[in-house]
Formats: sequence, structure tokens, C-alpha cells
Amino acid sequence: MNRIMAPMVVVLSGVLVACSSPAHKAAPAPVGQQSVAQLTTLALATSDLPFGWAVSPPASVSSVTAPCAALTTDGSMQLPAQAESDFQQSEDGPFVQEILASGAAQPVHDAWAAVQKEAIACSAVTSGIDTTRLSTMAFPSYGDESYALQLAVSRSGVNYGGDVVVIRKGQVFVEVAVFGVDGVSASLVKQLVDTATKKAL
Repeated sequence: MNRIMAPMVVVLSGVLVACSSPAHKAAPAPVGQQSVAQLTTLALATSDLPFGWAVSPPASVSSVTAPCAALTTDGSMQLPAQAESDFQQSEDGPFVQEILASGAAQPVHDAWAAVQKEAIACSAVTSGIDTTRLSTMAFPSYGDESYALQLAVSRSGVNYGGDVVVIRKGQVFVEVAVFGVDGVSASLVKQLVDTATKKAL
């Protein structure tokens, strides 16, 4: 992956589109704590994505999101089980990053609250000529709780845009970030988030 555009974004995760089920179907069981091995099997693979996507190795440092701790894997360190998958279509994107994380009930509750608070605090971060801007956006509801952020980033004169959707289902978090040079389509973001949530739960 283009190292300037290292996999961006956050934190922990869980899944499943929140929708009503027919009355004759039993409600799904609550999602409990998952292990690293379990999360790894739930993560996206190239076979889950449209034609043309390839695996992109995660970068050790994300220069795109480094100014905001909530948008890096540091945001999920308090949860013991984590899995990550990263993909791209070209050097300029679009890119997709999925981070799943799980832990005991109280740490998950605390992590969810911290992520929301920190993301709001990073709504506009400037470092020299580089900027990172976040804004809340409307997006379909998923899992037990979810929120979506629009991300606009300028790095070394190149503008990136994308969306970050973070979902909690029980004791599991799922974060899906989709981004690229000059942005990505809303339909692509929805397609990838739907795919990730359906696979994870």
C-alpha cells in the first residue's frame, strides 16, 4: 500500500446490520467475547470483495491518521483480541481497512465510550500543511451501536477522502474504513460495510 496512505483508522469492532426479523425467527444470540483466532476467521478476505481487490500489508505507521490517536490501532490496545485486514485496488486506492476487536464486557464498554469521545476531539487536526478532518455523517444503523465519520485528509499536497464506520455488537467491535485519492463513492462504502458485517456475525 502507498505508505503515505497507510491503512487509516481506528479501533475495535463488532457487527451485523440492525434489522427486524420475522416474528417466527428467533433473535440472534448475544455476541460474547471472541478470541484472536475467532476474529481472524471473521475478517474480510479477497474472496469476499468485488473483482480487482488485492491484499495490502498493514503499515507499521499511518501518517494519515497519526495526529489522532482514535484513528489508529492504538485506540484498540485496551482490548486483548484483535484482527486486521487491508486491501487496495491500486496505488491511489480505493483502500479498505477492517479492524475487529473483542474483550470482556466492561473494557468493551469503556473502549466504545473512549473512541467516540476521542474521534470528536479530533474533528480538525492540523500539522504544518497537513490536515485531518472528521465529521459525523448519516449512515444506516448496524449492530447494537454504530456511528459513521467522514474523513478528509491532506498529506504532502495529496487529498484523500473516505468514510469510517464503527460498529459494536455485544463484546465485538468492527471498524471499516474506505478511502482513496479524491474520495470514494457512498455505494462502495455501503457495499463493503454490508459485506463485513454479514461475514462477522
